Parts: sequence; structure tokens; C-alpha cells
Amino acid sequence: MKKKSIIIFLLLILFTTPQIVNVNAMTINDYKRQLEDLKKEKEENEKNKEKIKKQVEEAKQEINRIGEEIVLKGQEQEAISQQITKNQLDVQEKKEQIKDLIVFTQKSNSDNFYLKYLFGAENFTDFIYRVSIVQQLTKKNDELMVQMNDLIEEGKTKNKQLDQAKKELKAKEKQVQSTIASLGTKLSGYMDESYTIDDEIKLIEGNISFYRSLGCKDDQSLSTCTNTVPVDINFVLPLKSAVITDYYGYRSSPCYGCSTFHKGIDLGGNRLGTPVYAVAAGYVSDVTTRLSCGGNVITLNHIVNGKYYTTRYWHLYKYNVKKGDVVAKGQKIGEVGGDPSVTTYDHCSTGAHLHFEVANGHYLGLAGSQSYQYYSTYLNSIFNPQDLINIPYRW
Repeated sequence: MKKKSIIIFLLLILFTTPQIVNVNAMTINDYKRQLEDLKKEKEENEKNKEKIKKQVEEAKQEINRIGEEIVLKGQEQEAISQQITKNQLDVQEKKEQIKDLIVFTQKSNSDNFYLKYLFGAENFTDFIYRVSIVQQLTKKNDELMVQMNDLIEEGKTKNKQLDQAKKELKAKEKQVQSTIASLGTKLSGYMDESYTIDDEIKLIEGNISFYRSLGCKDDQSLSTCTNTVPVDINFVLPLKSAVITDYYGYRSSPCYGCSTFHKGIDLGGNRLGTPVYAVAAGYVSDVTTRLSCGGNVITLNHIVNGKYYTTRYWHLYKYNVKKGDVVAKGQKIGEVGGDPSVTTYDHCSTGAHLHFEVANGHYLGLAGSQSYQYYSTYLNSIFNPQDLINIPYRW
């Protein structure tokens, strides 16, 4: 009887307690509002072409100015690194010299060695000479110790300077990224892999159609009518083997018309059709096809060790997943593309490679404060993939 009363009490709590609604949940209505905003933005852009053009030119000048500072910071970083390497070699040389002196001293075994050496002089002039030799040996040992300690301290200082130079370099790159993000699709031409506002409108329209096809209601949380994002504990590499052909960040233009800010890393050394793998378990939040600057692109949302990330895979020749799929870590999701003789619609690639990007949060995510839908927000959330995943130069 007591057990039955407890069950009835729990059922009363269950049905009388108000349901907590996730205020950050994404719905189709949110996408509809975003679509309306984007269409208004496009209209405004059409009306203010000259103003937008001026903004873009000013932004490009600002990016180039910061870029020059980045180049100088990079040169400073390289100079400090070379000095650190030289110091390390000098320290090693001093260690060897001290080691030789220590061996010599140990062989002498005691001060008697020096006494025998001194009083073995044939005359007074020879004695004075031998005293001078003993003094020089003692002095040399002291000098070597001081020099080595100075080099070690200088090395510590140089390492601190190198760390500071790296921080300043990252800050400058963040300035470039923020400048690009502030104009979003208006500055798309400044990046090789990018969206135009028409691409973004098409993407949002596609999302609305997709979630409606799943039976989601306009005001229903999308996380309740589709798959959820799986969790994982680490990352793997997106290719079985590759070589980094272009790094993240500001760079010299690799080709005519190419951008000077690279928002991911390029992984080359593979033929067209080489399998591409998911770097962690994830949810396919988008598959964009036949972009004129990026080709076929897969977007995955991940939760790794409790943190939210987005990874994107550009210039794909083929794709093996669709929007809404859940993928396992290491699962084949597509194939390397980017060969201009084959994927002729992709004008921003000079050869077969994978362009790989990483961002904080969930781009085109389903729910929660960690999700966002605007491309400009994504641009401001990207960071160097090598800061998250151990990606060697070659593997």
C-alpha cells in the first residue's frame, strides 16, 4: 500500500510540474526570420552598392595593413627562434668544454698535481710560466661556467620573447578575422572558400525545406524532431595520409586573385577520390553542393569532452552523407576533390586537396546557446585547426 502511494505521488509531480522549455531552441520560425533578414540585407546591398563597395575597399586596406604587421611579427618570431637555436648550440659547446676541463681536473686527482707541475720547473722563468698556466686553467673554468649560465638565462628570456611574439601574431590574425566577419558575405571574394549572400539564402531555404520534410512544426524545437549530436572524447585526422600545403592565417597570395587570409588548412598529397573521414563523431548540419568557390562542402557539429565544435570539409569530389545524418569518428564522409580539370564548377582550387576548417560552437546547430546560423558568426568563430587537433606537417 505504501509503495502504491509513492508511485501515485510521483505521477502527480510528473503531470503537474510545468515543462521547462529551452529558450535557446532553434525552430523553423527562427530560420524564417533569418531568411527574411538576409533578403532585406540583399535589398539594402543592391540599393547601396557604392557604399558597400567603399566599405569593402576600406576593409581590404585594413586587412592588408594588419597583414604587413603580421609579416613583420612572423619575421621577428623567426629571428628569435633562430637565436634560441644558436644559444642552445652555444650552451652545448660550453658544456663540452667544461666537461673536458672536469675530466682533466679529475685526472689530476688533487692539488698535488698542480704542486708537482709547479715545482717541476727547471728555472724561475719556467716556474713563473707554469703559475700562469695554472691560473689560466682555473680562470677558464670559471669563465666557461659564467658564459654557460648567461646563455641559459638568455635562452629563457628569448623563449619568453618568442611566446609574446606568438601571442601578438595570433592577436593580429584575430583582427583580420574580425574585420572579415564584420562584413560577412560582402567580403566573400576576399576568401577562397566562402559564401555569397545568395549562397546563404539558398542554404537557409534548404534548411527550412529539410526540417519541414521531417515533419517539424514551425514552432517546434528542431532537436526534438531530428537526430541529436553525439558525444566524443578525442579527434582523429581527416585523411589517412597528407601533407600541409597551406596553413591557417594571413599569407602571401598563392595565385592571381587568391585571398590573403586563409581560414583553414589545405591538406594535399592525395589523388582525386581519396577518402575523407569525420574527425570525431558528429551530426551533419549541412551539405552544400557545387559552390563556385569551394565545391561540395560538408559541415559537422561535434561535442568533444563537453565542448562544442564545428568542422567543415571543402572541395569534395563526392560526398557520402546527407543533412541530418549522424556519423561515427573515422567514418568516410566524402572524397578529395579540387581538381580543376574535373570539378570545373569550383573556381577556387588549383589542384586536388582538402580544405579543412574548425570553429567554436555549432554552425547551423539545432539548439542551445552554442548554436548559431549566420555565416558572419561562423567567420568570427573559426580558429587554427592545429590548435585543436594534432595535425603534423606530413603523415
